[in-house]
Amino acid sequence: LQLKPAYFPMPDPQGNKIRPFLAFLSLKDIKDIVFLLAVEPSCKTLLEIRSSEQLLAAVQRWYGRSAAPGVLYEAVLAANIPLLASCILNTLPEVKESQKRIKPLRSLLFNIAVQFPDGDVPRLCKLLQQKLTDTGKLIETDALDLMMQLIEEKVVTDDNVKALLFLGDMSPNVNSLIQGYSQRFASVTVAPTAFAPAAVTAIDPSSTAHIGESPSAHYNALSQIGEYPMADSVCAVINVHRIPGREVRVGSEKDVQRLKELFQNSFRYHFCCRIDPDVQEVKKILKLIKEMMEANKKFSCLVVFVMSHGIEDCIELADGQKLKYWDDIVLPFLDGCMRDRPKIFFFQCCRGDLLQQAVTSAPREVYADGPAPRESPPTSQQDNCDLYVCHATFQGFAAIRVGDSGSWFIQTMCDVLERPIRMDLECLRMIVTNELKNKRANYAGNIVNQTPVVEKNTLTKHLRLRPENV
Repeated sequence: LQLKPAYFPMPDPQGNKIRPFLAFLSLKDIKDIVFLLAVEPSCKTLLEIRSSEQLLAAVQRWYGRSAAPGVLYEAVLAANIPLLASCILNTLPEVKESQKRIKPLRSLLFNIAVQFPDGDVPRLCKLLQQKLTDTGKLIETDALDLMMQLIEEKVVTDDNVKALLFLGDMSPNVNSLIQGYSQRFASVTVAPTAFAPAAVTAIDPSSTAHIGESPSAHYNALSQIGEYPMADSVCAVINVHRIPGREVRVGSEKDVQRLKELFQNSFRYHFCCRIDPDVQEVKKILKLIKEMMEANKKFSCLVVFVMSHGIEDCIELADGQKLKYWDDIVLPFLDGCMRDRPKIFFFQCCRGDLLQQAVTSAPREVYADGPAPRESPPTSQQDNCDLYVCHATFQGFAAIRVGDSGSWFIQTMCDVLERPIRMDLECLRMIVTNELKNKRANYAGNIVNQTPVVEKNTLTKHLRLRPENV
């Protein structure tokens, strides 16, 4: 069978770069973005687009494939999802140069809609029906749907937004939003350009797509944040596999192997690993690493993984003794020996015996990096820059490990880092947390899952564990 070239999909490098981030949009986020961007918004449009893939395809259809990332970036900012906006900007810095293509009226009505929680919707709907005689039968769903119906029926246009001033009786912020809009945008019409299709109103670059807040402020703030250099970074792994009187940490060797393959072989970090050290050996290792980092300024970043059984604020070592996470492992590096260089610590250890109960069941048997659960378990700073401390689980909770594949936290992090995207640590945390949220396992008769937590983050720049050109 001979296929014509037209049958083969065109490459979409920009879409592929932002697609992983869009996958974590909620249905509400998608609906908000569709409202802001849809060329001809309607109830049907809002209901039809129910996934990030459909959203990306729709925006590419409305604005063109090359313009879609920039338009989505503007919409994500306007919809108040700054973390996702930062992820997109980090991956595609050129999006900050795109023209503003969100209609001011859409931004205004979106900002009005967010003033009304779901409990106010029946009253809001009734008030709109009473005051706006031209409107048909409004459907009570949520405030955004009501605003969309006003656009669809052309009850509210650029020239008559002051007709909504009566909503100030329900929310005092509405009046200031409308007044600000009227002063800047009412009766403004700009001819379409090559960058803005005829169905979308082009906006002056000096204007704002988010009423009362200039996107340029976001662009400048995000673009001025620098990035830590990652050449000649160091990765140290401490894995305690056997502890007297405790179960062997089956599967932890899988974590060590995975970290070595990723950081040493793929990322080309300077890599060191110690298995089953006692207290004195750990102190000696940390002292040597500290002296090395202090003496050699070419080492730009230190990443430390500590994996063991743990309880509360301590980890257990191969001699049965304990070390404190903060006082004994992190604090020694905060005396200025690595000034202006990032110090990253990941702890794969239990921090208590609470089990994070999951909703659905899973047949797989797993282990916890901490003490055995009790029969009736209870329910549940030092200010230094360039520091990041992340734990596999919340204080008081267990961290999950699978015998034949390793710990959930370490393996999921490696899975994400192996993707061909240079994401910063905050984006990495968001994706890992989302993926762990959906995991389920059987531990001691309980269906459990796990949530990692960042305990300290005083980084002053973007940090990407994946070096450039890798």
